[in-house]
Amino acid sequence: ELWKTDGTADGTSIVKDIYLGGNANIGKVVNMDGTIYFAGTDGTNVTNGRELWKTDGTAEGTTKVKAVWQGGQFGGPSNHLKVVGKKIYFSGDDGTNGIELWESDGTENGTTMVADINPNGSSNLYGLSDINGTLYFGANDGIHGWELWRTDGTEAGTNMVKDIRVGENSSLSWGSTAHWHGEYTLTHGSHFYFSADDGENGEELWRTDGTELGTELLVDVHQGENGSWPWWLTIVGDKLYFTAWDGDQRQLWYYWDNPGPVLS
Repeated sequence: ELWKTDGTADGTSIVKDIYLGGNANIGKVVNMDGTIYFAGTDGTNVTNGRELWKTDGTAEGTTKVKAVWQGGQFGGPSNHLKVVGKKIYFSGDDGTNGIELWESDGTENGTTMVADINPNGSSNLYGLSDINGTLYFGANDGIHGWELWRTDGTEAGTNMVKDIRVGENSSLSWGSTAHWHGEYTLTHGSHFYFSADDGENGEELWRTDGTELGTELLVDVHQGENGSWPWWLTIVGDKLYFTAWDGDQRQLWYYWDNPGPVLS
């Protein structure tokens, strides 16, 4: 269930027993303008399908925002929630369009699907990230495989950034269940950093400024078609640190955009 704490034992308590006699299966928790939003289930959806909830920290103020799929199996978000400006973006399934990109302003009427990216199935979006008010994520439109997308919150403004691995094969894999052991994406400054496979250099470090021309291979650690699988991306100062496989072992690497003079 959902709990809260002020950092003391006495100040740690349950907010609300959302699913009486069951497990509310709380997912990711985010804060938008002082209101906490999270994924949870009250048991009304079969197989514990989670929906979008919000709370002000009281039992009375803990309510479901909207049942995206009435009585359905999935409905609202799992662990994919991202606040961008005054909106919360999440993956949702209304039972008709599959798992697609949704947004919410915290009200039932203001919770709607942004775009049906894959008209013939689910786009299965992952890796929601914010760069200067624009949402970036990985999605599969059913034609180009799983690639990098962006949205401004409108259907017309939801587009693939670049078909990195041209054709139906996917360039991205950091959203798959087989690759959760590491951070595969990072936002820093005006760029979004991520690992991708263009079909020629293997899984390597890429970045984008949101344009097709500004989407580029940054570091090819493991030369050739075998990738280095960069993980654990993090920024310290003005350097991007990550681990990468060089063909012999996994090492700590860094990328410096403006190294200045090299001193021996």
